[in-house]
Amino acid sequence: MIIAGEINRIEDWYYKAGPKDKDSQWKDDYSAKEFAKLWFTKSEDLKVPNEIRELVERNFGKFDVLFAFPEHITKLDGFSGGHRNHDMFSFCKKQNSEDFVICIEAKVAEPLDMTIGEKIKSVEKKDSSKIPLRIKGMQNMLNMENKNIDNLRYQLFTGTVGTINECKKYNNIDGLFLILQIMPKRNENEKISSNLSDIKSFLNENNAETLYEDEKSLLSKIHSKEQNINMYLGYLRIQEA
Repeated sequence: MIIAGEINRIEDWYYKAGPKDKDSQWKDDYSAKEFAKLWFTKSEDLKVPNEIRELVERNFGKFDVLFAFPEHITKLDGFSGGHRNHDMFSFCKKQNSEDFVICIEAKVAEPLDMTIGEKIKSVEKKDSSKIPLRIKGMQNMLNMENKNIDNLRYQLFTGTVGTINECKKYNNIDGLFLILQIMPKRNENEKISSNLSDIKSFLNENNAETLYEDEKSLLSKIHSKEQNINMYLGYLRIQEA
């Protein structure tokens, strides 16, 4: 596989696709570094982590990653600023030659951003903010116009819609938005459990079709206005590299 930007070693990732605040965020047991470490074997050869490959192949079959971009930005709509930043965007090809995309959000103990209610409240005194309109647009795209979404996590909307927009960019191919829960050595069980609960609440309000679920993963088919796109949301719990 090829990671754009000439990223061939973990050190390359740090300098070319690391977090904005490298001193405080690039640490063992924190998502930016732990996610990067997963893609390198001990010999530092680039490789799709086995757990991710197994999860994806359950639904898409055997595949190859043709190219990937860490810290990839996708426009959510026509408004300026605040678009979707994927921890990893991958363009893939199945054995039957069909293309699909995988967009990944990696977490250790961080929440999936604010709730929708908190997000709207955070900009209520900013008359110029387009956040409420952006939220309505995402809500509409995901067939959730009549749902009470105040307690759902904002990042689940941006990640799902951002992945759909990438699918549209490549002629309505299939897409997977994958939330990767990296299990830390420190005890963060409460926060980890909260993330999974938030994901299930989002899927429930979307009336997503559960394809399977086990103790460390799930995969659901998302409902959206984009009828020509097969869109999936996955969750995978994985140990640190």
